[in-house]
This record gives sequence, C-alpha cells and structure tokens, in this order.
Amino acid sequence: MFLTRRSGYYYVHYKDASGQWQKMSTRTRTKREALDFYHSFVPQVAHLTLEAFCKRYLAYSRNNHSPGTATRIEYVLNHFCAFAGIRDLGSIDTCFIEGYKLARLETVRRTTVNIELRHLKAFFQCAVNWNLLKVNPCKRVTMLRIPKEGPKYIEQSQVKSLIEHAQPLWVKYFILIAINTGMRRGEILRLQWKHIDKNRRLALVEARTAKNKRERWVPLNRTVMALLDSLPHNSPYILTNVSGGQIKDRRASDQVKRAIIAAGLSESLKLHSMRHSFCTWLLTAGVPIQEVQLIAGHSSIAVTEIYNHMRSDNLHHAVEVIPTAE
Repeated sequence: MFLTRRSGYYYVHYKDASGQWQKMSTRTRTKREALDFYHSFVPQVAHLTLEAFCKRYLAYSRNNHSPGTATRIEYVLNHFCAFAGIRDLGSIDTCFIEGYKLARLETVRRTTVNIELRHLKAFFQCAVNWNLLKVNPCKRVTMLRIPKEGPKYIEQSQVKSLIEHAQPLWVKYFILIAINTGMRRGEILRLQWKHIDKNRRLALVEARTAKNKRERWVPLNRTVMALLDSLPHNSPYILTNVSGGQIKDRRASDQVKRAIIAAGLSESLKLHSMRHSFCTWLLTAGVPIQEVQLIAGHSSIAVTEIYNHMRSDNLHHAVEVIPTAE
C-alpha cells in the first residue's frame, strides 16, 4: 500500500481481496492530511473469509516452506478454522486469539500452543503484508510462560532397547538413521537413493527439504552405510512403509513414540529427541561445536550451544586441573 500524487491530489493505492491493485482519493492536496488518511485507511475486505485466505496461504506455504513446515501449518490452520467457524478474516481480533489460546490449552501442551501461536502470527502477518488486514491480531498476544529446560535426549545405553521395541522394520531403520546422522524427520523421510554418495559416504539434504532452505551434505558413519547396503532399491525413497509407499510425517512421529513407550523410556522423549541426542553425543565426545553446527544444519551457533549445558555432568575433569592447596 502506498501514496501517490496526481493533479494536486493524493491517492492511496492498495490491493483488494482478489489481489488486484485499486486506488482511492484522499480528497486532499496536503501531504500531512494525506498521510493521516493513509495511516487510518483499511482496505475493504469484508468478503474475504478466513477459509478463503487459508487456502491462499496454504498454497503460498507449500511453495515457500519446507514440506514438514507446510504440513505443520496446515495442521495448525485446520484446528484454528474449526474453532473459528465461518467468519470474515477481518473480524478476528486479539481477544479472539486469546480465546483460542485458552481453548487449546485444554487439549495440548503449553509448548504446542506457543508453536501454534507463532504460526498464526506469521499467517496474519502475511495478510497484513498483502494489504488484506491493517493490523495483525496476534501482535499483542502474549506467549505462555514455560520453564526453561534443555532438549530431551536419549542415553546411549538406551538405544538398543529402543530399536528392539520399534515396529515395523522401517521404524527401526528410521531410528538408526536419525540417531547416527542427526537429520530432521522430513529430511530422512524424503531422502532418496540419488542423494547418497557412497564413495564419499555423504547424504545430500536438498534446500527444498531443509528447514532453513540451505543445502548441506551429511556425513554417514559405518552403521548407516551398513544399513543402506542392506536395504532394497524398490523405491526412489530409502525408507518406505510396508506397502512400499512414502511414509507420512505424522505416522513416523507416532510410531517412534510407541517404540519409546514400549521400551519403557521417559514419555517426555519424542522423535525429535533423536536429533537432540546426536548433537549432545557429538559435543560430549569433544567434537568442535562449529562442526556440530554444520552437520546438524543449525542456522546459527547459538542454536547448537543449547546442547552445551547437557555436558555439565562430564566436566568434572576440567576443574581437577586446578592445584589443590595443601
């Protein structure tokens, strides 16, 4: 949305609900009055429903986000639309979002609610950027307070039991790859044979699959190489379900969670804990944090540093170098 001047008068240019550019006269020749009009102007989008904008945003998401993120956004918007019902996009305000936050707290964890709020904030900000809303209703919504805890990880001694309780076979293979590469759920499920360089023992994570949209090569250890050598090439994808089809993200999360519970491990663990475990083990073994960042594909070193505090139990040798006063 912007201002122009023509024949002495100022005009506001904006996009309507269909995405077409329109203009409206401010009926003033004074720039200050034109700016006041501009800042108070709200495009008429009464006929744009929440459901209609959701469809447009999901199409945008599929082209601009990783497959895993796009799936998560669709899940969030489905819940939000079910709660909101049929209504105009512009009728949703901060109070309504706070009501949704309270309703979701009755069925999901506080962490999940905060994740959904972040996705909703991006959803409504997109509407603002496209000049379909004047204000983001999530802008003043407060996140829930959550006690700071480090990422949950699996002890190396627990891995054998976890794999033994994993069913069907593709779940065992998934856990082995995740625990030995630190790759994300979507990166593993969308890994194809063409992405494997056996000579260099590397796996390519394509930019469209990576969370941060950056291509990277992941080193493969002997355990993963042996697993790949034992798997059939019946599909472009390395891991497939029992029918030979591609495995859905949610299905993988559910099956890994079942294995965690069956193995008697902490129920706070989940699929992503495999990635946390991988990073923690590397740092504990003394691998430089910059190398861990590159392998894991973290956007910044600050993300990798989250795992440093987990090593506190193994740092007693460091303080023993101080001479004891006799």
